[in-house]
Amino acid sequence: MTIWAIDPGPHTGIFYMKGLEPCRVTLDYTDGLVHRPHEHLYLWLLQNIDPANDTIVYEPFEFRKEERDREYINYQAAEFVGVIALFCDLTNTAGVRQMAAQVMSFWEDDKLKRVGLYVPGKERRHERDATRHWLHYVSFYLHDNYWVSKLKR
Repeated sequence: MTIWAIDPGPHTGIFYMKGLEPCRVTLDYTDGLVHRPHEHLYLWLLQNIDPANDTIVYEPFEFRKEERDREYINYQAAEFVGVIALFCDLTNTAGVRQMAAQVMSFWEDDKLKRVGLYVPGKERRHERDATRHWLHYVSFYLHDNYWVSKLKR
């Protein structure tokens, strides 16, 4: 069983654990090299996810009315959320939506550093966000206290 946490968007960040080894992936759909990004994401999921045993935790698109620069909002993230939801529906994969506010309020950068799961760099922020979703799911949905207990050391 693998828990895949996905922060969907033009830079789709993915986090999962292979045994005790943290694994991160960024699918970059901004450079124009991938001509059919929705299909690419769907096929990536199809090749990597075991629907019978795996769970996908992902952040849904959230439109915030307080956004100041609405004309610059990239709605492509909503499309990638739709791809993930469709994949879960068509393959009977367990899918869990988590709002950004749920995970950001607890698993901020300092805590990621303290548990050894922080990766530096602006270009890796989506991987960090996916990591936060993974940690939140494992800690508060599965009630696995391992990562929270590392904060107390």
